[in-house]
Amino acid sequence: MRTSRDVVLVGFMALAVACAPAAPAGLSDADRAAIRQAEDQWVQLTSAKDWEGAAKAYLTEDGKMLPPNGPALNGQAAVAGWLAGYPPFSDFSLEDVTVEGRGDLAYVHGRYSLMVTPPGAAAPIRDQGKHVTIFKKQADGTWKATVGIFNSDLPLPAAGPVTK
Repeated sequence: MRTSRDVVLVGFMALAVACAPAAPAGLSDADRAAIRQAEDQWVQLTSAKDWEGAAKAYLTEDGKMLPPNGPALNGQAAVAGWLAGYPPFSDFSLEDVTVEGRGDLAYVHGRYSLMVTPPGAAAPIRDQGKHVTIFKKQADGTWKATVGIFNSDLPLPAAGPVTK
């Protein structure tokens, strides 16, 4: 037997569900295309050695990059400076594996490949690895990276002999 209290409780529960905020919508095709365009521009500008332009176009003002074997880089100027000191490279490419998100946040998981001449090397080597980038949609509708991390699939070089 239902009491009026049970009916009121069910009514409040239904009202609470109806008034709950909807989950943000997933990424639209236009959002995915804009994120891929941002990555393409990153590849073009870094390949052209336009470090400052690359950092400003790709990263939020307070964006962070977490490169391997070094400290976190905070802000566009720090990233541009790090890029300027990176060993010579060519044939840089990015391949997206996953582009997902909700609302104004998205993430990309992908692979990278480039030819790079490490310090002291006689010739360039092919480096390839993986990356994860978190993007934030800007007020003007563009997407910019707010955090990026990458690392190589190649093993570290063997250590030389230990001398005493």
